[in-house]
This record gives sequence, structure tokens and C-alpha cells, in this order.
Amino acid sequence: MGESSSSRARSRLVVVRLGVPGVVHGVNVDTRHFNGNQPEAASIEGCFIDADVDVEALSPDYPNPSNSGVVWRELLPSSPLGPNCSNPYAVEDNSRVTHLRLHIYPDGGVARLRVYGGRVPIGRRWQAWRPPVTRSIWCRP
Repeated sequence: MGESSSSRARSRLVVVRLGVPGVVHGVNVDTRHFNGNQPEAASIEGCFIDADVDVEALSPDYPNPSNSGVVWRELLPSSPLGPNCSNPYAVEDNSRVTHLRLHIYPDGGVARLRVYGGRVPIGRRWQAWRPPVTRSIWCRP
């Protein structure tokens, strides 16, 4: 049974927990091997969580997101994705994050999400830390 047009227009998402807190400098949404069935666009949000949070609280469908204490920041606005290729994007936000949320519009195939950045000090050392002045993103074609 096929999907209705309203369900096809909705975004799909996945939440990824980073190994350590860090600052994201760039992302690569890879659509290799998806030629014609790749999503048209993707966006990425990030949040910093310093304690264990219920996985359900990370979902936008959480009954009352304001009570979850999770604040999502847009790291990459909705950006076009090409078929069967790497789609690298620079991220200008210097916020420290522990979790990322990848949205794809509409449903489609993503081979992998690569995240480039650096880990950041935790605790008091964070107050004195400053982001690097120059950043570059390198992706293989």
C-alpha cells in the first residue's frame, strides 16, 4: 500500500549521540548508491545534554518539549542533496553539542552522515576555551 501525499511531505529524522561533547565544524550527508530515491534536502540540529535524558524527550513528538529541558539549535538549515554523491556543508555555529538530529525532506536514502569537528573541554575549562579562528572542511569526492 502506498503512502499518502501528506505522509510523503513530512520529514524523517534520526538522533545521533556523539562520543564526546564537541563543536561541529562541518557535516557530509552522503547519498551514495541512492540515485533517484535520495531525499531532496536535509537539515541538522544540535543540543547539549549534560545528564542522561529519556530518548523519548529528544523526539519532536514529545508531549511537552519545554518540560524535557532539551533545547535544539539549528546547525544546518534545510540544504539540497544531490543524488549518488557526497554533500559537504560547513557549520558556522560554535555551540557545544552532545546530540545531533538529522532531518531529511521527504523520505529517502542516506548512506552515511559524517560529522567533522573537535571535542571541547568539560567543566571549568570550557569557560576559557575559544573556537579556532580558521576552520576547513575536507571531504573526498
